[in-house]
Amino acid sequence: MTDYDQLWTDIEALCVSVWPNLPNGGLELPAQPGDIVAAEAKMGITFPDDLRQAYLRHNGAIASSPSLLPYGLQWQCLATVCKNWDFLRISAGDDDPTYREIEEDAVQYGIDNQHRVLDRMNSPRRIYLSYESWRTVFVDLDPGPTGRTGQLVSANLGDPGCEWQAWSFSEALTLLVRAWREGRIFYDHQNGGWRHIETRQRVQSFCELDSGASKADACPWSS
Repeated sequence: MTDYDQLWTDIEALCVSVWPNLPNGGLELPAQPGDIVAAEAKMGITFPDDLRQAYLRHNGAIASSPSLLPYGLQWQCLATVCKNWDFLRISAGDDDPTYREIEEDAVQYGIDNQHRVLDRMNSPRRIYLSYESWRTVFVDLDPGPTGRTGQLVSANLGDPGCEWQAWSFSEALTLLVRAWREGRIFYDHQNGGWRHIETRQRVQSFCELDSGASKADACPWSS
């Protein structure tokens, strides 16, 4: 079994444990390879390998299922990801301020991405894994000067700035599984989303889940 297979075995175990009344813990059946090819063609991009493999394992999760993303958002199916991309591309229009201006505003709000993210309203090279009430989580194929293609980023589109989450979707999931296994987080079924056991505060960023392990240990395929 590869590291990647093991990660998804762990994710599936987490989902079934936390959501035992949902079939497959709320995870959808696999997407077909042709579905991914069609999504890539529509958006004019190529999925990072870890995201492609994720959708071949599960085509997102059902609406009432586990939140595997920041903000308590659901990981959405490929058809919805394409709709998100269409909507956000159209709604952004010509409103695409420069990276420098938006980043300066973001820092004033306490967000500092160390130039990893181009903090603009929209880029056609973003794969919006979830979008709800102006909050979104996306895989970024258009990173900032110190970022990496494939990094996971979240944003509240009503505020300036994007928030860097992890170097990849796989790394974010790895941090989530580790924190759950170590008993550092629990799922708030009433309000949705993960919370820290010690503080009862909501997990706002997956960076909070890094227990200090090296990135290579956390996700050997993300380097």
